[in-house]
Amino acid sequence: MLPKVLDKPDFLEAKARVEAWWAGSSLGRPVVSAAILKPGAPPPPSDGRPRPECELDPQWYFAQADWMLSAYDWPAETMPGLFPSFASDLLIPGVFAGAELDYRPGTTWMKPIPDLYERPLPAFSRDHPVFGLLDCVLRGYAERFGDRALLAPPALLDGMTTLSAFRKPQQLCMDLLDRPADVKRLSARLNEMYVESHQAFFATLSGLGHAQSFTWAGIYAPGKCEMVQCDFAIMLSPEMYEEFCLPQLRRMTEYFDYSCYHMDGTPQTRFLDLLCSLPRLHAIQWNPEPPAPPPLEWLDFYREVRRRKRSLWIACDADTAIELTRQLGPDGLMLWVHGLETVEQVDGLCRRLAAASK
Repeated sequence: MLPKVLDKPDFLEAKARVEAWWAGSSLGRPVVSAAILKPGAPPPPSDGRPRPECELDPQWYFAQADWMLSAYDWPAETMPGLFPSFASDLLIPGVFAGAELDYRPGTTWMKPIPDLYERPLPAFSRDHPVFGLLDCVLRGYAERFGDRALLAPPALLDGMTTLSAFRKPQQLCMDLLDRPADVKRLSARLNEMYVESHQAFFATLSGLGHAQSFTWAGIYAPGKCEMVQCDFAIMLSPEMYEEFCLPQLRRMTEYFDYSCYHMDGTPQTRFLDLLCSLPRLHAIQWNPEPPAPPPLEWLDFYREVRRRKRSLWIACDADTAIELTRQLGPDGLMLWVHGLETVEQVDGLCRRLAAASK
């Protein structure tokens, strides 16, 4: 059943373009997303409470969602989508595994657990209070906004990176050498909790008529989808990546109907061969670390990604978007374009991209 997305009257056209992107194709130009704040839009609501307190209140999520849907325009393939943002969109599997959150200005982390490997393996439970909270928020989204926007489960984090938060990255590097069996055992369990919790959240949404996805990278998909990743892998060799990370990525990509790899940092380009061994990985998100060279200096890598029949997500400005299209062609190319301020500017860019695609 097609979702209703009343805040985006051209949803069906945008949907068709994104589905062509997932298939490595295009409908005459690249997919374009651009966040456009309406003129005169108010700032997001705030009641003065600290974020940890807000994140435990469903009404806070509803107020934030209502503001976002009212404050932004949704041109081209920009999608109005909602998912509950808890613990910096990173730490939900860790919380389900018993983490104590460490809130800091602008972000959230987890307090280490020194005896983690000696504890019983954690298990996901629908009775966990944070699951109950987020499930309640999803149900509230469906009731209040379900005809206006796409709905999705909260963002989740892979088992290996979750383990690095529990152990701290430096200590986990030592664990890979000193306790590899423990690392594999616990990271696999955390990864399975990722899958189990997504299944539970998606079951709630499917039961409410929302059996599609919207990722934190702004990508629509007509089924189960998420940005798969292993941010900790930036510290690993290809051999260690293959041993410790690839099995978990295979599990995630086989579970999802659609998946895009969040390539967190240019050193992860060394994993392209291994990533492309995953038959159900559809796309790669280019996410360079500052101050990495700008997008046009990575054309050879992008061409290799496309040669291997994976689609690309690239953030850039409008002029770079035109040149990327000329160099790579429109097929399998999604551009998150920054620096645009009006819907008319986005529409003009789309016309320019269509001309550059010929």
